Amino acid sequence: PAAKATPAATSAATPITYNLTFAEPYCFPSLTGGLHCFALITNEEEQTLSSLSAEFTLSDSESGEVIHQQADLPLAHLSPGESLPFYLFFPPPVFSQPQVAVTLVSASEARLEDGAAVSAAVEELKVTIAVDGASAGVSGTIAFEGSEPPGEVVLLAVAYDASGRVVGIRRGSLHQEWGGSDTPTFNITVFSGGGVIDHVLVFASAEN
Repeated sequence: PAAKATPAATSAATPITYNLTFAEPYCFPSLTGGLHCFALITNEEEQTLSSLSAEFTLSDSESGEVIHQQADLPLAHLSPGESLPFYLFFPPPVFSQPQVAVTLVSASEARLEDGAAVSAAVEELKVTIAVDGASAGVSGTIAFEGSEPPGEVVLLAVAYDASGRVVGIRRGSLHQEWGGSDTPTFNITVFSGGGVIDHVLVFASAEN
């Protein structure tokens, strides 16, 4: 008799036990026929987390076809109580009425060598929203807390509509030899991909 097939060995995925919550993902079409997708995640833990990634899934109820893509969090760290958006662009073609889901793929506790010992906070934030709500200019300063200033600060401007949904993000970085009484400043513009901007928040992450 023919030998019985031996099932392939499988390894169980390590469960992510951190207390993280997702808001309902929000997607809107691009001018080219693709799809912009955002999903806010909130850190409910008492410690800073890092290495966060998520998987977005588009499914078509008629054809049964499914598309998967992964995205990393735009900043290296997610502080306790903080909410940041995952962002992903699905290039065309996409389904006309897709069902969207998002799941967490990875997360870990931030270590001192990851740069979490130095924190960067946004101060003196000024937001000027355009009359049509399609863009907003943001400026401010960065304050550091830690043993020594970092070599780089990564900024993330997040634009929300009146219902609290993310409609646009803008990521930038400041490279400078910090020292003395220097106060890093920034001035960037964030654009809406779909919807009227109601308010903008800016987050900063210190990188060594």
